[in-house]
Amino acid sequence: MKKSTVLFFAILFQLIASDVFPQDSLYYVTSFHGSSFADALARTSGLGDINGDSLDDFIVTYRSHTELYYGSENLKELKPAHIFKCWSSMNVGDVNGDGYADLMTAEHDTADPNYPYTSDIFRIYFGGKDLDTVPKFFFKFPYYFNMLFTLGENIGDINGDGYGDFMIASPYNWNNGEGFIYAFSGGRTLSSTPILKFACPEDSLAPHSFGRQMTGIGDYNNDGFDDFLVSMPDNERERVYLYYGGNPLNDKPAQILTDPIYKTGSYFGMDIRNAGDLNKDGQNEFIIVGGPNVYIYLAKDSIVTIDGSNFHSLGLGTGGDINGDGYDDFLIGDANYLNNQEVMVGKIHGYFGSSTIDTTDDFGMIGNDKWFRYSEYSSIIGDINGDGYDEVFVHEPNWPDYNDRNSKGKATLYSYKKLTDAVEEKNVSPEDFNLLQNYPNPFNPSTTISYNMPYSGHVELKIYDMLGKEVMNVFSGEKPAGIHKTNINAASLPSGI
Repeated sequence: MKKSTVLFFAILFQLIASDVFPQDSLYYVTSFHGSSFADALARTSGLGDINGDSLDDFIVTYRSHTELYYGSENLKELKPAHIFKCWSSMNVGDVNGDGYADLMTAEHDTADPNYPYTSDIFRIYFGGKDLDTVPKFFFKFPYYFNMLFTLGENIGDINGDGYGDFMIASPYNWNNGEGFIYAFSGGRTLSSTPILKFACPEDSLAPHSFGRQMTGIGDYNNDGFDDFLVSMPDNERERVYLYYGGNPLNDKPAQILTDPIYKTGSYFGMDIRNAGDLNKDGQNEFIIVGGPNVYIYLAKDSIVTIDGSNFHSLGLGTGGDINGDGYDDFLIGDANYLNNQEVMVGKIHGYFGSSTIDTTDDFGMIGNDKWFRYSEYSSIIGDINGDGYDEVFVHEPNWPDYNDRNSKGKATLYSYKKLTDAVEEKNVSPEDFNLLQNYPNPFNPSTTISYNMPYSGHVELKIYDMLGKEVMNVFSGEKPAGIHKTNINAASLPSGI
């Protein structure tokens, strides 16, 4: 039997203000797509300001190349400023101390036709008003030593010399299976000789995933040196190691973190992130995924746990202030989320920072397509248009076809503020009935009203005055599931409505 739901909306225009109702979604800006399976879209990442124009910049990485985009006040006309031939790229911060963010890339070394994908070349390009396209750092491993690589994202100044430092990890190598991390010092010139090589500090463990992920966490112990985390999740005794910076560096961890609830089998540390300052206490928090749960580490061993028993597949997005309130925010993706029709469509959960860390999400957006794995990866890329709100990417790696070797990957760019009149190619389906804030507000003479429907039904959209008298019947009819928008011209209505 077909579901039929009648919705009556009473719009009191005189009382509606932009700060009356909390915003429970983000606005669509644009989307990026891979062109083929061989060049599928893989990752997005914020860079900071790489060209010094006071707007944050970002990269979109595909399987065979990376596109660098400069921030712009007009997001309708985003075009890549530079294209690099590489399979991975990463924000390493300002490693040469010139005030511009820098970029690291990794590409396969194809010089040896017998082993074209077993060794990689790492390069760093210095930012500037005009990006220096000649790399200032070059590093390469022999193919028979290293198999997998992790690029350290903005580790910070771990040796206290005033320059940002960076790391490259190999979680597995063909020699003995052990993982290693190589730390490099920033400076006006960069050396390809590591200042220290880190190995798994516990010989009793099989350290084949040491260095699976790394992240800088700022000066966690307030000693003047930035600190960092290293994860080893693929082990029956999962670990995250907390290292303190210093001069000289110590290759022994200051703390060994384990899953607070699940002792084994949780893949604790599969995702670790610097969360920024979520509660505005002047110190960065960090987040670790373990099993179904998400653990937020505050200062001095205080942990806030987000119960993930209703989650199915977790991924984190951190690094910025989405709603412009001065607190950093974070995202949790659940790519295996089932909608009300029990279809696996994925869902992104958004959490706004505040003086007290809240474990209930502040907004959620649900994917529309089966098995596209909406929200498997997400990123907060900074304020790329200078409006005071940091923008967000949410990925669908299986778009437009989940069948093997047909997926191209898609990343959708969202903002807390409505920036364009663009309409998403296929609307994200809401979970509940919801009337959204009209835009613009105040309006003269027209405004747009948006509303969400989790399934199709009959809609009655009406306007009432302050006394409850109906003054306009805007729409009456059937609407499919999705996000709908209706433009209302109030020129014919009496003043005061």
